Amino acid sequence: MDKFMSMRIFSGAVEAGSFSVVAEHMSCSKGNVSRAVLSLEDQLQARLLQRTTRRVSLTEPGKRYYQKCKRILADLDDAEAEARDAHTRARGRLRVHCVTDLGLGQLTHSVIEYRRRFPAVSVHLKFLPRMANLIADEVDVSIVSAPTLPDSRNVIQLFPECRLQRTRVFVVYSCRHHIDAKIKTFVDFMTSHLREMLDSSFGSVPASEALNRVAQI
Repeated sequence: MDKFMSMRIFSGAVEAGSFSVVAEHMSCSKGNVSRAVLSLEDQLQARLLQRTTRRVSLTEPGKRYYQKCKRILADLDDAEAEARDAHTRARGRLRVHCVTDLGLGQLTHSVIEYRRRFPAVSVHLKFLPRMANLIADEVDVSIVSAPTLPDSRNVIQLFPECRLQRTRVFVVYSCRHHIDAKIKTFVDFMTSHLREMLDSSFGSVPASEALNRVAQI
């Protein structure tokens, strides 16, 4: 059995004062509870609980172990909640790369608007005259212009129906599986916000021509 699970069962038995109660609470058998506690005692070579037919109680080593178990399990729960939160809540530092042949003024304005909507995210912009290596250049998202990029699950074309002269605009990030909320919200926002800016700035001008004009700003 997983050691953390054994620690949870042991802590539950201490708080419930009964193997039967904790077994019912954790949807396992009383035998599993007993084996989990016995496994911990064998590993530690110390008796943690005194058992009677009605109750269990802590030994002196068990008291010390229980207090530390509670702290460890609480820290583990906090760490898991924080990691899980990254998928649902946009926050933290977002490192964004952009090639210099795109419209820097428009992009900067979009980042400012994104920060207003998601104030828990701090955006660090890095402009390079080349495509970025996400790992070597230490960036989370890369906005690039290129005629084409290899098909990949972590590449999104911002405006698939538009062409920027003879190139297209892509957003590249590390992975689309369990993507951080800060990355997803940034990509979604940039797509919608840049499109809104094109519509409001250039009105009836064809989108492809509008993108060409943006690149010159």
